Amino acid sequence: MSIDREPNQPSLLGRFAKDEHAATSVEYVLIAVIVAVPLLASLGAIQLQLSTMITDVAIAFVTALS
Repeated sequence: MSIDREPNQPSLLGRFAKDEHAATSVEYVLIAVIVAVPLLASLGAIQLQLSTMITDVAIAFVTALS
């Protein structure tokens, strides 16, 4: 099965390679990954402290409401 196109029309891959929006999207994804990986790693390292803090806040609310 072939797709009929004009003789001078570039293929889908060719148009994608020339499209600067695709390069910009890839750059944004790379920046997001570069930011997200250390963030997730640091959240894993402080998980116990965060859990303790949230528990303390919840206990304070329960105590204040009783």
